[in-house]
Amino acid sequence: MRITNVEADIVRIPLSTRFSGSVYQIESRCTVVVRVHTDEGLVSEIYSGDERTGYQLLKDLVVGPMAEAVKGEDPMAIERCWQKMFALTPHVGDKAIAMRAIAAIDIALWDISGKALGVPVRTLLGGYADRAPVVRFAYYVQGRDTAFMVEDLLHQRERGIGGVKLKVGGVAVTDDLLRVRAIRDTLGDDFIIVCDANQAWTLEEALEFAGPAREMGLAWLEEPCRWQNADNDMRQVRLRTGIPVAAGQGESSSWGGQRLMDTEAVDILNIDAAICGGISEWRRVAGAAQMRGVRMAHHEEPQLAVQLLPAHAHGLFVEVFEEERDPVYYQLNSVLPEWDNGEIIAPDEPGMGLHLDAAVLEEYKVY
Repeated sequence: MRITNVEADIVRIPLSTRFSGSVYQIESRCTVVVRVHTDEGLVSEIYSGDERTGYQLLKDLVVGPMAEAVKGEDPMAIERCWQKMFALTPHVGDKAIAMRAIAAIDIALWDISGKALGVPVRTLLGGYADRAPVVRFAYYVQGRDTAFMVEDLLHQRERGIGGVKLKVGGVAVTDDLLRVRAIRDTLGDDFIIVCDANQAWTLEEALEFAGPAREMGLAWLEEPCRWQNADNDMRQVRLRTGIPVAAGQGESSSWGGQRLMDTEAVDILNIDAAICGGISEWRRVAGAAQMRGVRMAHHEEPQLAVQLLPAHAHGLFVEVFEEERDPVYYQLNSVLPEWDNGEIIAPDEPGMGLHLDAAVLEEYKVY
């Protein structure tokens, strides 16, 4: 079997509601859809990432030099294909976009390999489990107060959600702590709570939050400290409060994950396969993390996380958005995994188990 062609489309769907984290606002959802064709008729169609600014370069790299690097190759020779694409990165000015382009094709090759062998990608990666705990994001949204958020989380738990990933850092520390307390008091001790500050806080502010939050049973605190000295400051938060710290979503390669472990900045790595160079690079990080007692999460992208995290004994929670925040997930996918008793059930179908809606793709294709 040989690769004959690589195609790509950029999809952008405007959001009906503005969602805010501590230092940013989201008004659209964007992704790249990639199709890899083979001479035996086996085709992969996957999507990955949320690149909202550099998507033209991303597509141009996918269908241009990266595609040329893998055409004629065996799609199951994934590592050789990855290395051929990675060898092109010195010639690309924007290395981050280059790694996203590699990721999109790499994920498609894992999809083809699973389809060729008749097994899900999670089985190829280790097959430790067929499900994982699932948490749902809670943002700052105008017109929604803490009572609204807690009521919604009660409803989501009835639907099968196991916890919340709460955005913090956008209001006073004391106010964020009140939000956490309201969730814990209402949802109970078995409801997972993780908090994500998106690098909003000084070290002092992070410590002010982390001490009381630890007593409320946070599963982790993500990116608590500002960018300029983040590794050292996150280490201080870990050592001085005992709260588990997560980071890694913006790292473009396994070397970034290695740095976070070398500096003892994290207990949990939430490396994103769509950003860091694909499943191939993510699993390299996962292997190194397991040897060092660091657990693995995945930044957003539940269609990827549901394959990656259950495959590994040290995998943690799959993250899902609400319907208005991620129309790509809820509209582009014609079939979605089920939630049950706080867990998401991984697809049993070969490959990534994705079925994309051609009409949605055509409606929202922008490049």
